[in-house]
Amino acid sequence: MFMPQFDGYASIGERAPLASLAEEIWSAIAYCGCAEDLQLSVVESAGLFFLEGQVPTQAAAEQILQVARRCAGSIVLSRISIG
Repeated sequence: MFMPQFDGYASIGERAPLASLAEEIWSAIAYCGCAEDLQLSVVESAGLFFLEGQVPTQAAAEQILQVARRCAGSIVLSRISIG
């Protein structure tokens, strides 16, 4: 089971630093079981996180976005292409 990992910089009720949050998003995607052999990246820009890469189906893209949003909420946006 995946457990979010924080590096100790965030207190309860605070957000982790952006780099740490990007790592948490990536870890959650990697352990969800839907991202095998996919080329994806998590890119931070101006406080938003973008999922970039390519997946074979729309269902996989939606599942990956849901997993990422469980970590960081609506500040995660998808730039994933299908194909």
